[in-house]
Amino acid sequence: MNDVNIRLATPADTSAILALCQPIYAEVYPNAKYGLKPEHFSKAVFETQNTTSYFASMLENSDFQRAYVAQSDGQIVGSIAIQRNPDSYAMHMFYVSPDSRGQGVGKRLFAKALEFATEDLPIRGNAAETNQPAIDMYLRWGFHLVAEDGIELRHWPEWPEGVVNGYISLEANKADLRVLVTSNEA
Repeated sequence: MNDVNIRLATPADTSAILALCQPIYAEVYPNAKYGLKPEHFSKAVFETQNTTSYFASMLENSDFQRAYVAQSDGQIVGSIAIQRNPDSYAMHMFYVSPDSRGQGVGKRLFAKALEFATEDLPIRGNAAETNQPAIDMYLRWGFHLVAEDGIELRHWPEWPEGVVNGYISLEANKADLRVLVTSNEA
């Protein structure tokens, strides 16, 4: 992989982020326990107004939110968003293309997002309970499961009635993190 550039995301990146995320969702997020199938994450679902609007809103930058993308050879290969809430920072849209995994892209995106987390507040993330690689990564990096949150069930408007997915919450204090890379490191 050539040089990877981490930059602020913009709503104009929405189509590229959707193209990055759709196959990841279709592979990792299906959950037989809740009747969630790969077709619930089809390209058609990712082209709906609800889904594109949600993703675009996550790419807006403000005093309370930053979004970043990793770009290589003109292609977006990763994304992350971080929001400042009253009692924590919340990470969203943390994805790296399969071809770019294991090359430090995720660590660099995460380090860049942490630059926005200037207050001494916990950092929270959610992972689909079927996304064991993401859960394992968070745990390696110093996060712990937030057991009292249990499993949060979410329903997308595009899904049939009753179809949901389960998400778990993870949390870390900056001092407990074991990710020792900066956003500028290769």
